[in-house]
Amino acid sequence: MTNSLVNKTGKHKNGMTRRHRKQMIFIFTLMLFPIFQWLIFWLYPNITNLVLPFTTYDFFEGKIVFAGFENLLTEFGKVFSRPATRNAFFNSWRALPINFIILPISVIVGYAFSKHVPGERIFRILFFIPSIISTVTLVLCFKYIFEYAPSADLTGPGAVLLHKIGIDWHGWNMEYPKQVWTMIYIYCIWAGFSVNVIMISSAMQRIPEALVESAKLDGTGFWRELWSIRIPLIMPTISVFIINSIMCVTSFFLVPMTFMTTKGPEGIFDTFPWLMLRHVEENGLDPSTMIAVSTLGFILMICLTPIIIVTKAVTDKITPDVSF
Repeated sequence: MTNSLVNKTGKHKNGMTRRHRKQMIFIFTLMLFPIFQWLIFWLYPNITNLVLPFTTYDFFEGKIVFAGFENLLTEFGKVFSRPATRNAFFNSWRALPINFIILPISVIVGYAFSKHVPGERIFRILFFIPSIISTVTLVLCFKYIFEYAPSADLTGPGAVLLHKIGIDWHGWNMEYPKQVWTMIYIYCIWAGFSVNVIMISSAMQRIPEALVESAKLDGTGFWRELWSIRIPLIMPTISVFIINSIMCVTSFFLVPMTFMTTKGPEGIFDTFPWLMLRHVEENGLDPSTMIAVSTLGFILMICLTPIIIVTKAVTDKITPDVSF
């Protein structure tokens, strides 16, 4: 005798078969772990980071108490009044010009790749190599190439070359911060545009050849094709690159930290993320340190969020609706 809820084919009255129900249970079970991971490792830390800047640590009662905007406004003023934190804040924004120099280089090189220049595959591999090597390893190799220490008989071939062409390179000397930052820029541009070249050239190769051939029949030249056809049609990819470039401000610390290992006097080589990391290393994860670090991150977010919103609105406005 069959159950009243299930017919002979195994189908419930609500239209769900046993097999379908088992599939739904299986899918739900698979989703439990990533959902749990998201709740614990993403949602909880981010909510905590948003709440902590509005609190303070009461040493007499030994607990975190709500302080409103008082703590946030106090720390905001200290960031720009102290030379060390002010330098760290502005050094973080050095990631922006680096990425915006990388963008046009990546577009031009990616365009050349999309035109299937001779040796394209070899060049793709050569450009991609820096992105598959550990950042720390790559930075240390670059650092030793341009090391300049004649007294210690330690001078790299890059430093020798710079002196032979007339550039007075003093090595990784914190007494010459402009030279050091220039060399850090050069490294970041060299190591950073490889992945973007592959990404942009792949986006260009997805453009239907019929559009390109039609433009050529109308007399479109090499550079006109790039400016009037290729770039507008890959604007979705470029807009993602621009947004990611702005967000790099929050994670720009590993390269200068590996090159210099010290923040220098008044934080001339410090960045905001590096400052927060060092603050935790020096003071541990006590409540007052957590509040201070969260407040610094919140201040950077306040300054960064309007720029991201405006940039996203502008890029969406100029980005055509393409589906290839």
